[in-house]
Amino acid sequence: MRLALALILSAGCATTPAVVKPAPVEAAPAAPAAPVCPTGPVPFTESTSVVGAVVEKVCLVGASEDGYLRMHELVAPREGSPLDADAVRSDLEALFSQGLLRDVVVVAQPLPSKGVMLTYLVTEYDWITRVDFTGVTAVKTDDFKEIAHAGVRAAPYVIKTLTDTIEALYDGLGYTQAKAVATVKSLGGGNAALSLAVDEGPQVTVGAISFEGAKQVPQAELRKALRSAVGSVFLQELVERDTLALTTVYFDHGMVNVAVVNTTRALPKGAVEVVFQVKEGDVFRMGRVSLTGFAVGAEKDVLKGLEAKPKSVFSRSVLQRDMERIRARAKEKGFMVEITPLTTVDSEKKTIDVAFELEKRPNPNIQF
Repeated sequence: MRLALALILSAGCATTPAVVKPAPVEAAPAAPAAPVCPTGPVPFTESTSVVGAVVEKVCLVGASEDGYLRMHELVAPREGSPLDADAVRSDLEALFSQGLLRDVVVVAQPLPSKGVMLTYLVTEYDWITRVDFTGVTAVKTDDFKEIAHAGVRAAPYVIKTLTDTIEALYDGLGYTQAKAVATVKSLGGGNAALSLAVDEGPQVTVGAISFEGAKQVPQAELRKALRSAVGSVFLQELVERDTLALTTVYFDHGMVNVAVVNTTRALPKGAVEVVFQVKEGDVFRMGRVSLTGFAVGAEKDVLKGLEAKPKSVFSRSVLQRDMERIRARAKEKGFMVEITPLTTVDSEKKTIDVAFELEKRPNPNIQF
């Protein structure tokens, strides 16, 4: 029985058809390797027209860690879009606007996929790692170091801002002729030294103050409004404040079209004459005075207690005092009011109508 079974198995094996090996299947072509950004300068290759090809990858080469993300965000949106010269030009403008770059080169490399890899090769400005300065005597060294310090890029706009800040500092101390000259020297490795040479010049003082065109207001009253004084350090910022103060004086004398400008004239020994040039204009008077909006009492009674009267010389200070009177009257009645003076100018009659517009406000003393 075992022998018969063996023969059957043997016969079965003998009659089993031979196994046919399948023909080798050709391997599918490998997917093109993903483009890899270069890590250094891209060698020049023969020019090929790639405008219109799809940008498969955008690379930013040469950027430091602190600026890479910010700059890459500006150019990354190009991926997936057709290459366009105007778009690349826009990218360059955006990159340079960051103030970090000295140079940018754009390279478009054709890819086997018929697409293109767009590489922006950037060269950044050096870091200022050392600052030296000369000629600084009128400013404390520590104060100067707070302005001129290491840790910034040696970009032209940074240097220009720095020298302007230094000169403004000296101007605020009366050294109106001070000049700061900056020199940048590369130290290698992306670092640079900044040298600042300051020519302070003399400290300018006020030698005289004069008023040109001032006829209708006594000069004694004009001088009283000034903070600049003969013998003091000349400060342009203070002179500008004085110019506004003089304008206010004229507004209180009804000359609402007054124009006041300032200038200086050089005097011996580093002094200047401060000149206020005045165009006074016509004198305006009060026209109709009225109240609108929220009532704090009978209009006739309220107006009776005001300083502003019809036909009196217009005065902005008078209006301000009257608004305080109205607020005080409202407070006595338990109200808070916001007051807006509305003016109507009649240039022919030289009058100004004033309407005090009152708006009720919540009383902060009332607790809910």
